[in-house]
Amino acid sequence: MNKKKKLDEVSLHTINQKICDMHKIIEANTKEIQLIKEEIAYGKGGVKVLLWIIGFITTFIAAWNFIIKK
Repeated sequence: MNKKKKLDEVSLHTINQKICDMHKIIEANTKEIQLIKEEIAYGKGGVKVLLWIIGFITTFIAAWNFIIKK
């Protein structure tokens, strides 16, 4: 009976330690996921700005060609 109690205590301690380790890993992963989301948002913003610039330049060139042809 004493062996079973000691075995249960060791098992509970081991399980508790593993849960604590998993908690630390989950916190680290959460921080990394947040950083990745921020990087993706910056990328999307950069693409939008690039598309606006290309649209402006294209509109300017089209207007310039229309004025020159008249």
